[in-house]
Amino acid sequence: MKKKTIRILLAVSLCMVLIGSIVGGLIQTSFGTVDVQKVSWVTDDGATLSALLYVPKGASAEEPLPAVVSCHGWNNTAEVQGMNCIELSRRGYVVIAVDAYGHGDSTFPVGTMTDDDMADGVEDGTVATGADGSALVADMGVYSALQYLGTLPFVDTENIGMVGHSMGGGTIQSAALRAFKLHEEDPDVIVPKAVLPTSQSFTLDGDKGLLEDYPVNIGAVYGRWDEWAQAMWGVAKGLDVNKSESTATVFGFDVKDGITYGAYYEYGLSEPIDRSEAAKAAQDGAFRVIYQPLRTHPGVHNDSAAASYVVDFFGITLKAGAEESIDAGSQIWLWKDIFGMISLLGFFLFMMPMAAILLRTKFFGSICRRPYEGSVLTGAKSKVVYALLFLVGMVPAALLFYPLMGYPIAIKATGRYVGIPLPVNDYFQMPIMNGLVLFNLACGAAALLLFWLVYRFYSKKSGMASGPDTWGIRLPIKDIGKAFLLGVIVFLSAYMLLVLADFFFGVDFRFFTLSIKPLTPAKWLMYLKYLPFFAFFYLINSLTLNVSTSLAGKREWLNYTLCALSNVGGVLVLHILDYLCLYITGVKMFLTTPWPAEQTSALAGVLAWGLLFILPIAGIMARFFYKRSGNIWVGGFINTFAVTLFALSNTAVGIGMI
Repeated sequence: MKKKTIRILLAVSLCMVLIGSIVGGLIQTSFGTVDVQKVSWVTDDGATLSALLYVPKGASAEEPLPAVVSCHGWNNTAEVQGMNCIELSRRGYVVIAVDAYGHGDSTFPVGTMTDDDMADGVEDGTVATGADGSALVADMGVYSALQYLGTLPFVDTENIGMVGHSMGGGTIQSAALRAFKLHEEDPDVIVPKAVLPTSQSFTLDGDKGLLEDYPVNIGAVYGRWDEWAQAMWGVAKGLDVNKSESTATVFGFDVKDGITYGAYYEYGLSEPIDRSEAAKAAQDGAFRVIYQPLRTHPGVHNDSAAASYVVDFFGITLKAGAEESIDAGSQIWLWKDIFGMISLLGFFLFMMPMAAILLRTKFFGSICRRPYEGSVLTGAKSKVVYALLFLVGMVPAALLFYPLMGYPIAIKATGRYVGIPLPVNDYFQMPIMNGLVLFNLACGAAALLLFWLVYRFYSKKSGMASGPDTWGIRLPIKDIGKAFLLGVIVFLSAYMLLVLADFFFGVDFRFFTLSIKPLTPAKWLMYLKYLPFFAFFYLINSLTLNVSTSLAGKREWLNYTLCALSNVGGVLVLHILDYLCLYITGVKMFLTTPWPAEQTSALAGVLAWGLLFILPIAGIMARFFYKRSGNIWVGGFINTFAVTLFALSNTAVGIGMI
């Protein structure tokens, strides 16, 4: 690659990051009409709660504004609620989006409770204590955020709502219950007027609704193709949640024929009502509604229809049905996601010319070798064998993903631990990362074994590949050290772009559930713990892609395509089959994970979206770095650093202190 081309790539990547960050920051603040700030405080549960506070300009004690508490789902952070935060704040709501306990920058709750607290705690929505002395808090800090809003003079405390996705949909219901119970003893405790779980069911307490005894408006936004319909609502598919027991209990009438999605109801009355009647019912806390966008579970927090439903619900419940100054369909949040993706791609692109520039220096240039061009296909037989081996190489990922990921949930704050193949412990503290550890080790070992078998029994004899001396494996220890140092420099240079974007523009790099954000000191320690297990896979991956997947004598765009497809193909086929079945029938093809105990595969399926994004990028980067260095180490190390950040930076901690 010519020096001019490298410089152009570097300039393009920097422009992508800069423009994406500037525009993302502008949209997040609704072009300067909303002030967005990070806040944190120590809660009564003994934890530090971190949050993003959105305050429309002009908010004052003289004219207080309605407000909304927003909570993300498991394994997410406050930023994932950007759609709700942006669209509500630009319409005149104060919004606080929390990092739930153990997520993002929030810590775990700690403390010692009495025996009575332990007996009564989580069940009644207050607090109990775990065996290790940590507080068990069903609301995950959302109750504290609700009370925090009550301290802000520009918030109308009589009109506060709550919205939460998935796990967050459960926490807002627990927080509301906790608030209402404490309000009975202390009238100064702030209670919500409206609760809207998204991608979550209504929570029942025995044969009644969790909030049935209190005057609160309740709605839900639940996707037609949500993967958790059975687990959450007790129905086979998302289409049928309107006929569920939870719906009947919360709506207060028989729903065997199903309530109408998007229609407004008053508690106990089976006939739909109009918007003005809904606003009247909302004054008594009797408003009920279920909205259903045509989306999957994670898709609900990135969907224009869902955003319209959120605006509609709070317009009825917190603004008495008054006409909004901005139509519900007029939305800008998606542009932040689009420019967030531009920044995210710019981050990965930046590392490629940065490494190429360093490899041209005298110090790092000494590690460069002539790259091996790839497999040689000399006839029809070799082409058929190559195609078959290419397909076989993708099989392990498809077969191993669901069994090794399991159902990776370990929520210390609520005492909820689900059986996963590699349970959380004091070293492996992140359940989702634990699944990826097993996946990396198994896929890496399978790829290496297949590579050796093919070389030993076929390629070596047929002339399809040369020997190890030409592959770029055997470097002096000092040169491997240089490759590692180069990887560190390249990665930290890219990471500084992320830090600067956060500092100057208040944004990270994200689109949908795909994201990276700066690490806390505690997360850096966890990063280092998990790094070797990613290195195991990505060093092997750098070898197998460039030696056996790439083809000699072919155009380089084809080799890039083959490397990307080889990395992602197995998971992609699995994902297509699973979700095609879901879209056609309403039920996933692969419903459960078999080991160590049968669990829903819903979470693993959602996590696969991240692999569909990062694996082809890693394949392209492995090829790029190999072509410029002639060894497997540069690409292996850089991919290790980058992919570990992508996997870990937004990942929830299941145990230990953060």
